[in-house]
Amino acid sequence: MKTLNLFWLLFALLFISNSGVAQEKAKNPLFSVHEDAVKPSMVGEYEALAKELRDALEEHDIQDVEYLSAVTDDFRYLYVTPIENMAELDNNYFAVLAEKMGSDKLGELFEKMDKCYEEHGNYILTMDTEMSHMPEGISQTQEGLPHRTFFEYHATPDNIRALSEVGMRIKEFHAAHKSPLHYRVYRKAFGGLGDYFLIAVSSKDASHFESIMNETMALLGEEYGALINEALSLTSRFDTYQGSIRSDLSYFPDKE
Repeated sequence: MKTLNLFWLLFALLFISNSGVAQEKAKNPLFSVHEDAVKPSMVGEYEALAKELRDALEEHDIQDVEYLSAVTDDFRYLYVTPIENMAELDNNYFAVLAEKMGSDKLGELFEKMDKCYEEHGNYILTMDTEMSHMPEGISQTQEGLPHRTFFEYHATPDNIRALSEVGMRIKEFHAAHKSPLHYRVYRKAFGGLGDYFLIAVSSKDASHFESIMNETMALLGEEYGALINEALSLTSRFDTYQGSIRSDLSYFPDKE
């Protein structure tokens, strides 16, 4: 899980920092995501190493690193870090840890992790709080709801604005009918090709998610189905997958 300083530096140089951007960030917070696509045969070894890294951060009381970890059902391990400002993107987040535990020892740990996946990378997501439907307050984590169901609506450049407008109408429909389906919407901010909306739904487990969906469809009816079909008509590719929050692989320091 190496820090790609050149990547972040290029992004920082491309980003225009002004008051308008700062206001938009406050409304739509940014998150840096590191993703490791782990080989199925290496999951056990990878998780042991990821826990070793988390334990080292905890042992040395590293204050300038934090991340929420999640794993998808196709063995993609995600490490999500909130970004307070764009200047953070050029930080070497593990510099203090390398100093305290030894750069050779930390480097050896990362090298072992590198052998567990065929590809990994970094990208930036922004949460669209206006399009999200969370009437009790926006939160990435809800107590007792570790399971995640994800929907990705990919769109071509000529359709992304129209898809965004439909997304807002869908959110308003949920809100007007007090829908039990609560979800967060993320948009790609930087990294990779193409545009998409990522919908994340929290639940206790897969069966709980199915019950929420059944209740939602019974409540919202055919008009809601027509809205979803309209969104799909603007979608070039649709993906869905499941996963779960991994608190045992996450790291949040006790703030001093």
